[in-house]
Amino acid sequence: MGFPQNLLLQKQKNFCRVKLICPAKINLYLNILGKYPNGFHRIESIVNRISLYDELTIKVSNHPQIRFFCSDKSLEKDNLCVRAVTLLREKFKIKQGFTLYLRKNIPVGGGLGGGSSDAASTILGIDILLNLGLSSSELHALGKTLGSDVNFFLCGASFAYLSGRGDEVKPLETDIKLLYLIAYPNLKLSTKLVYQNVKAKLTNYLDNVKMIFYALKERDWALLDYNLFNVLEEGAFSLSPLLKRNKIFLKRKGFRMTGSGSAFFTIVKRKENLTTIRRGFPKNWEWFVAQSM
Repeated sequence: MGFPQNLLLQKQKNFCRVKLICPAKINLYLNILGKYPNGFHRIESIVNRISLYDELTIKVSNHPQIRFFCSDKSLEKDNLCVRAVTLLREKFKIKQGFTLYLRKNIPVGGGLGGGSSDAASTILGIDILLNLGLSSSELHALGKTLGSDVNFFLCGASFAYLSGRGDEVKPLETDIKLLYLIAYPNLKLSTKLVYQNVKAKLTNYLDNVKMIFYALKERDWALLDYNLFNVLEEGAFSLSPLLKRNKIFLKRKGFRMTGSGSAFFTIVKRKENLTTIRRGFPKNWEWFVAQSM
């Protein structure tokens, strides 16, 4: 895997403090292929890391405790960053304490992978601070323990194909940069409930995957747009009256849901179109502009 250098914002010379970014992701494609005996879904997805990100600062402390502070106080309890530190300390017999400061910019409960990205950057930050020299296989095992999307953020790829529970990652070779307009309806959706509400039959959309691979490589915008797919959309629409009311409008505007929602995105060909695209949406929705990174 190797450390994704573009996540590192700042490192003190004495290696007692690092500051990293924690990028969000967009699911260009997401399908359910089946279910494991333990209840987890077997999925496949094509994801893109984007320039909307949280900011994480980690300090090595003299005290043995783990201290976590967040700009969103509601996230300070049972946070995935703390679980990541705890896992590292137990596995590698680390005695040092840590103080973590997380500035949230990624909407919570939007399907943008913020929590998983925060956890991944926590692992990478402590690896730097303590010079652990974690191998790709060690990073993979840690990520798999913490959550489905964590390994994608650990791998450092811009685009990747995910399989298994979403924890098996195959980076895709493309230098394309997509510009996204993201609409967040200020609504937190439960990933578990969204999956439970998917009524669609398990369908093989292998052709969509192949076409997206080809479209990314050849920069074919029309082909890419035509093959975007997220099987979880119907589950989210059935859960939320707000989203259900806006379902036809969202589709007419060319917006697709990312992850398990509630955020929606559209790929923008020209920056001049950003203002026009927003017209007609509810006034309390939040907007983010981001690109591939």
